[in-house]
Amino acid sequence: MSWILLLLGCTSESQVVDTAPVEDTASTTPDWSQLAPTWTEEDVRTEVEAALEYGLPRPEVICENLLDLLANGDGDCPGHDDQISNTVWGLEGCTADSGYTYKGLLVYEEFLDWDDPFEFLLQSITMGDFQIIHPTGEIVMGGGNVDYERQLEAGQSSNQQARSLIRGMWRDPLHTEPWLAAGISAYLSMLLESEPDGGVMMQLEGSLGIDEYYLYFDQLEFLSSDCGGTPRSGGIWIRQPDSSWYQLTYDGSCGCPALTWNHTEVIGKACVDTNSLYDHLLLSLGATF
Repeated sequence: MSWILLLLGCTSESQVVDTAPVEDTASTTPDWSQLAPTWTEEDVRTEVEAALEYGLPRPEVICENLLDLLANGDGDCPGHDDQISNTVWGLEGCTADSGYTYKGLLVYEEFLDWDDPFEFLLQSITMGDFQIIHPTGEIVMGGGNVDYERQLEAGQSSNQQARSLIRGMWRDPLHTEPWLAAGISAYLSMLLESEPDGGVMMQLEGSLGIDEYYLYFDQLEFLSSDCGGTPRSGGIWIRQPDSSWYQLTYDGSCGCPALTWNHTEVIGKACVDTNSLYDHLLLSLGATF
């Protein structure tokens, strides 16, 4: 009897816990009051141009580099020339006779066809979450997807189409391309369509992080017959170290874009040289102009 009373005595009102949910009264609106623009028009121009010097990610380069790295493997490790998929050693990885180590999952697919006079190319990394370690210790990392499509008409530069979508993180510190050696984090869509007059229309949309630079391309559009190497419309954003953003907005005038901080404060104009961006976009999409 005494032990029953002891147990009953342990459940007093003071020990009752209120498990009702607590209302979240925190505001979901960002508080920018502690932030302020610290860059001048010239600072923004310098920062954007420095970021663009790395070039744009090229899906062909990502794919060809991975195929070259896989070629250093053997029949047991990783066991394929276009994928890392052995579930036996899985994340622990394996080391080939060449000294290269392969870990994780990677699946590459390619389709190349001719329908005279057209050439069709499709390259795709349908699954990527892996590491490949050089014999000297440098780590190649990939996580995400890459899709690239291109159509060319033989001998006709006026009939070309290409599109790509790069998602995730990609890095090879030993590669000669600055953007791949530094490493990128991206969700980046690119489109190219040739014009009947021999010109080209290109669009760039999405986010790109390279080294300490973070850019966002807001429906940026080039039309070679209109503004040449200057965007015709859209915008380029660059992030300030405090996490706020500057927006460069192109209005179709082919001139210097308006510069705004965080969509709230007009700074002026920043005359960024975008000719290198135009050239890199052509190169990234495999154009043969």
